[in-house]
Amino acid sequence: DCRYALLNFMEDYQTAYALKRYDYLESIFSDDALIIVGHVLQRKVLKDQMRFNFSDEEVKRVTKDKKTYFNVLSKIFASQEYIDIRFAETNFTRQLNSEDANKTDGEDIFGVQLHQEYNSTTYGDVGYLFLMVDLRDPKQPIIHVRAWQPDKGDLNRLINLSDLE
Repeated sequence: DCRYALLNFMEDYQTAYALKRYDYLESIFSDDALIIVGHVLQRKVLKDQMRFNFSDEEVKRVTKDKKTYFNVLSKIFASQEYIDIRFAETNFTRQLNSEDANKTDGEDIFGVQLHQEYNSTTYGDVGYLFLMVDLRDPKQPIIHVRAWQPDKGDLNRLINLSDLE
């Protein structure tokens, strides 16, 4: 069952961050993965009490290739005592392969959208994560797209499974 495989995959993904399993995470992303990361910019008070003019939830969003993403991730893993990711509100959308639309045996690509709470030693945020997961090889699911946004609405505008064929 694809839903069961995706739930197990997401549990493994979550655990890999907690255990800092760089090797596993790198193996589940395709070499040409589209990776959109975001983080919430914190207001910074300077010594003379001037503030940067960010709204309370200003977000910086950056598109990265796999190599760049994993170079940064290795530094994050080395510098953080702990990383805790929690998922909720998980939604799956099936994208049938266009050349084989009658196939129903699980050889499909899925969009996974979920609410994510991320906490580490020095940073934390809450937002929505979108993953496009390829289950054509059930022994090794592959992520082709990873995108994060602070709210569900922005994520739907940023990327949606129907945008990818």
